[in-house]
Amino acid sequence: MHRLRAQVFGSRLGWDVEITAEEERDEYDRLGPIYILEIDATDRVAGCVRLLPAIGPTMLRQTFPQLLREGRREVPPGMIESSRFCVDTYLEAGRGGGQLHQARLTMFGGIIEWWTASG
Repeated sequence: MHRLRAQVFGSRLGWDVEITAEEERDEYDRLGPIYILEIDATDRVAGCVRLLPAIGPTMLRQTFPQLLREGRREVPPGMIESSRFCVDTYLEAGRGGGQLHQARLTMFGGIIEWWTASG
């Protein structure tokens, strides 16, 4: 998962992210997030997303406050922030005829399933 994030956010998108030993991690990974992973038929991580409670430190609040009106937002309990959503778009399997890779759709479904199961 962290290698895929390094490939997507560091190499492909060219973001200024910290990469160590070919893996991308940040301070939000130390906060006990939930990870949703899409694993392909060869046991490779085809996609991933990180979920954090929105009431604690989040990327939106800490890293991108300029995106919030007045630099902050009140959030209800139970709200989550998803971040570091990425898919290995070089994988041929799962492309089909649509524009979105199947892994993206599966991960969106995984987020909803996790959220529903978590109450």
